Amino acid sequence: MHTNYFFSALALALPVYSLSATASMGCYSEVDSFKNQGPYTYQSPGYCQAKCAENGFKVAALSHGNMCYCGNKVPSDSAKVADDKCDLACSGWPAGSCGGQDTFNIIQATENVQASASENASTTIAPTAATAAGGIIVAPSTATAQTGIVTAASSGNVVSKATGSGSVATASPTPTNNAAGTVSAGSSLLGAVVAGMGLLL
Repeated sequence: MHTNYFFSALALALPVYSLSATASMGCYSEVDSFKNQGPYTYQSPGYCQAKCAENGFKVAALSHGNMCYCGNKVPSDSAKVADDKCDLACSGWPAGSCGGQDTFNIIQATENVQASASENASTTIAPTAATAAGGIIVAPSTATAQTGIVTAASSGNVVSKATGSGSVATASPTPTNNAAGTVSAGSSLLGAVVAGMGLLL
């Protein structure tokens, strides 16, 4: 009975780690530039992971059933071997793999070991000039809206209204010369067309 109390107290004293956080990243034959943390009687993947993380390392490696090593990058693919080469159970956690006699079970010590460089990338939209019908040039300002609809009122003002969330930009048209000569914006253009049709009739 006293033995049961002893093991119960020992289980409460040992830190508890999530098994999913110590999932193996593979078995390797060598670990370059890893720092030896020494043997530990109650070695486990969780203990080695915590040891490396608290010392600022990103990757943990286990070997010989009770040895822990810490580094900052996963070993090269050329050193990777079959997973069954890491067949030694951990001295403090028999359900966990602590490498082999000459192999190392690699686990990550922090969450950002293989973070993508493009994960936080952003896209910047530069302002461009667009030419509407009749030679009117609209120079929009930089907008954060994804899409927009351009409408032309009879007075010649052009309004750019964003359909999504973001900024709304407005711009005033600048009449330019086209193939038919100088064109006036809005109703002036319509009047010229009507007058021309009257002369033809």
